[in-house]
Amino acid sequence: MQAYCGTEMIESKGKQKLKNTEQQAWIIIPTYNEAGNIVRLLEQIFALQKMQLSHFVFHVLVVDDNSPDGTAQLVKDYKKKMKNDYLHLLLREGKRGRGLAGIAGFQYALKEGADFVLEMD
Repeated sequence: MQAYCGTEMIESKGKQKLKNTEQQAWIIIPTYNEAGNIVRLLEQIFALQKMQLSHFVFHVLVVDDNSPDGTAQLVKDYKKKMKNDYLHLLLREGKRGRGLAGIAGFQYALKEGADFVLEMD
């Protein structure tokens, strides 16, 4: 996958296309027992989007391994409260590990057409 800013050629999923629109930057956040942090982190990320500091549309994908502290429910509640279409949750059964969570997140984002994928830990 290659991408350039502005009106330039972008190669994504093996196809080249001309794009003069906002590009999708996906932020992957693997979580396990992050109930104390997740809402504040989401608020800060989406505040950047509102400030329009870049030409990116930020999508945030929380990949949660069924945290017993309710992290996934907080993400669902935040999405519903904020009516946020750019927040996604991938809920996985059991604690399968941070590395596999990152891989699953990258696969999800690329399938959804991400131009850029970042991971936060």
